[in-house]
Amino acid sequence: MEEQVKSMEEVKQYLNSCLSAKREVEQLETDIAYFRAEKMSVRHTLDGMPRGSDHKDLSDYIVKLEELEKKLLRARYKRVAIYTQIFDQIEKMEDDMERELLTYRYLKGHTWEKVADEMYLSYGYCHKVHNKALEHFASVCTSSTERVALEL
Repeated sequence: MEEQVKSMEEVKQYLNSCLSAKREVEQLETDIAYFRAEKMSVRHTLDGMPRGSDHKDLSDYIVKLEELEKKLLRARYKRVAIYTQIFDQIEKMEDDMERELLTYRYLKGHTWEKVADEMYLSYGYCHKVHNKALEHFASVCTSSTERVALEL
């Protein structure tokens, strides 16, 4: 029984990796927008003293921003790969309701309340379907010829 609980936790962790990847992309996008806006704001010191060029500061800034943009691109590729892999496995499931529930919850990131509303289910029944869906998803993953690792 304990092994089955661990397996279900691994399945949930694997399914949640899609939302984690989405949050990582969103955070990087927010960071890049913030740094661009911050650098665009003009900051002058009006004390009358001569200043040197901050050319080096600007080029360092551009290099760091480009590194952040490359990291964002890698995160986007990772997100798409994870999403596609999970989507393909969910599509292999036989039960339409279970597929729909896992899609709403793990690919679209809906709350349990919203999942229940979208599917016209009670909150409790939604969790019952979810538990069955996790079991079936785990069997789809382990019986697949690809033998998808349920690890991050």
